[in-house]
Amino acid sequence: MNPNQYGIRTQNMLEAPLKARSVVTQYLGDNGYTWTGAYTVRSLYFNDGALVSTNNSSATATWGTPGITNTLNNDYTIDYDEGMITRIPRQAQQDVPIDSLGAQWAAQQLHDVFIPAHDEYSLSKIEAAVPYANKVEITTTGGICPNPNLPTTGLNLAFQQAVNNARVAGNNNQSSMVAWVSYNFVAALRAQVNYTGSNLGFANAQNGLLGKYNGVTTVETPDTYFLAGTYAIIADKRAVIN
Repeated sequence: MNPNQYGIRTQNMLEAPLKARSVVTQYLGDNGYTWTGAYTVRSLYFNDGALVSTNNSSATATWGTPGITNTLNNDYTIDYDEGMITRIPRQAQQDVPIDSLGAQWAAQQLHDVFIPAHDEYSLSKIEAAVPYANKVEITTTGGICPNPNLPTTGLNLAFQQAVNNARVAGNNNQSSMVAWVSYNFVAALRAQVNYTGSNLGFANAQNGLLGKYNGVTTVETPDTYFLAGTYAIIADKRAVIN
C-alpha cells in the first residue's frame, strides 16, 4: 500500500479513535517527517554552529568565513507492524446485520487491544532510547501503595529532578515536554502535595490529562504500560517522532 494513502484510507477507522483515546499519540507530533518509501520516514535537522568573535574591521568576514549549511537526516523504519483478523459465522448474526457486528468487533478491538498495545509499545521505545542516563531512582519500600510500595515522602522532589534531567541544558523548555505518570505514582504524589488550587499542582483529572505539574503536561497512565520498575517517563516532544 502506498504510505501516502495510509492516512486517507484509514482516517475514520484507525487514526481518529487512536488520537482520541491514546495517552501517547495525542500529545506528540510528527516533527516534520516525510515518507521516503514503504515503512520508512525521514526527519531533517541541522548541526549547531559555533560562535566566533566579531571582527568589525572586516566587511566580508565579520564573523569569519561562512561555510555551507546542508540539511542532515535520520531515517526511521517502522518495526511495529501487527494486526488481527477474525471471522463472524452466519449463525452468529441473529437479527443484527453482519456489517454492524463487524463494526462493533473492530471498535472493541481498537479500544481494548490495539490502542493499549500501541501505547505500551510506544512508551517502552521512548524509555529504551535512553536506557541508563537521566534516571531518578526512588526507594519502593514502606510505602502507602500496595503495588508498588511507593515512599510516603520525596516523590515531589523526585519528579522535579526527573523534569530537570529531561531539560535541554540551559533552556527552560518545560512547555515542550510531556510526562506520562503511572496511576499508583499519581495516587502517592497527590497524598504528598497540595492540589487544592489549580495553580499549585494537578488540575482535576479529565480524560486522563492531569494538567501541568512543574510546568510539564502530565498524563495519568495505566501502570501496565510501563516497563517493570518505571513509574514516570518525561520526554521532550521535539525528540520523539509520532
